[in-house]
Amino acid sequence: QLFVTGTGTGVGKTWLTRGLAGALRAQGGAVTALKPIETGCDPDPLDAIALAAACERPELARWPGLHRARLPLSPWAATLRGDSPYEHEAVLSTTREILANAPAGVHLVEGAGGVLVPLDQDHDILDLVRALRIPVVVVAADILGTLSHTLTAVEACAHRGVAVRAVVMSGASVEDDAGSNRALLSRRLDVPVLAFTPRDDSDLARAAEPLLAPLQLTRTRPAP
Repeated sequence: QLFVTGTGTGVGKTWLTRGLAGALRAQGGAVTALKPIETGCDPDPLDAIALAAACERPELARWPGLHRARLPLSPWAATLRGDSPYEHEAVLSTTREILANAPAGVHLVEGAGGVLVPLDQDHDILDLVRALRIPVVVVAADILGTLSHTLTAVEACAHRGVAVRAVVMSGASVEDDAGSNRALLSRRLDVPVLAFTPRDDSDLARAAEPLLAPLQLTRTRPAP
């Protein structure tokens, strides 16, 4: 199992999750890809639909008990503005139930926003991760400012006792150029710092395939 989180929103979490699911299925593996929390659903949970399509389980996008909100805000902010209230125990128990009953194989869970995005007054994404007891991959965009954002996210995970399997730099060069964000992070962190640079939406599985081994994702049984 792997939880895909990030330094914030719009950094490439959904693309990476779809890519990993596609790469695993291309190798004959069974995959479950799930997004328990999604806002900006006006009216559809587009990220969750894309993940469900990637693992060929369309029912996962609209599973009762998962959190969906219309406003494109953090779940807590959306709740305070009158949107669907976030119910932590319901989301947690539903996610556990889905994973427990999923086919044997790799289970991918994508978070919403960054590691500390507030879900309600008392919970954030890392609270969900800790309760699920799943290691994370931290996705970061290869842009100015990402060094502090990424180091902060990884440090927050360590402080909460959440295992970080790797950092994935979305849009980074596969070359380790001196002075690049990826090179500097590699020197500061004790986890792999990987590059994920798909050409477009149709190239996700190819770009993600080299990441399977360092992310410790292996095929455990053939897909049906």
